[in-house]
Amino acid sequence: AACTVPEFESGDAYLARLEPDCRTREITEPVITVPPGYYDDNDPALVYRGAWTKASAIHGPDRDTRAFAKDAPASVSMAFEGGTVYYMFGKGPNYGIASVSIDGVEQKPLDQYAKDVEWLYKYRYCCFGPGRHVIVIRSSGAKNPDSSGYALDVDSISIAN
Repeated sequence: AACTVPEFESGDAYLARLEPDCRTREITEPVITVPPGYYDDNDPALVYRGAWTKASAIHGPDRDTRAFAKDAPASVSMAFEGGTVYYMFGKGPNYGIASVSIDGVEQKPLDQYAKDVEWLYKYRYCCFGPGRHVIVIRSSGAKNPDSSGYALDVDSISIAN
């Protein structure tokens, strides 16, 4: 991901240019617009900003992988076409409150705190018209009073018509 720049997408395929000197290039806006489908936390359509860690865990997160950021500022964004988007995430004792916006409109904040680690929470955002939409999930810098931190979790994002 650090050595490619997406340039074109059609259906389930996209074309990316390789950087000859493999410089890390920060992408601030999603370049690829994805159709309805399932997108794991490792999918190149997800654009991460901030200090994220990718991890595996057997019998826990969606498809046993996840991305998490321990501190703000951290965000992930994705451009999509479809009427409904599902955000799958985990909760834990050091998780904060996620701020979610779609097409620049703030949605209900999601408290990712739980006393013990819990997986497979899914939140649904619905009823978007035709065309390109952008979801942005951010660490809000706020937390539940019982939480010991501000971590943010992303397991997957799914898009439906």
